[in-house]
Amino acid sequence: MNTTVKDLKALCAQLPDDAQVWIEYPQQLAEPVVMEEIYEGLYHARIIESLSSAVDSKRNRLIIFHHY
Repeated sequence: MNTTVKDLKALCAQLPDDAQVWIEYPQQLAEPVVMEEIYEGLYHARIIESLSSAVDSKRNRLIIFHHY
């Protein structure tokens, strides 16, 4: 199941405005479901679909994962 904006809003509602956003970045990325390449000037990015997210209330973080 893909993370939607609705999901993120519900998670963000559980955190204060100063919460940090962390994104999982494994050393060796698993094969993503969807990958797009974006070129803006000299900036090149690979965008992968987020598949899950969570709140870490103890550390004041929203965590976005790229895997199931």
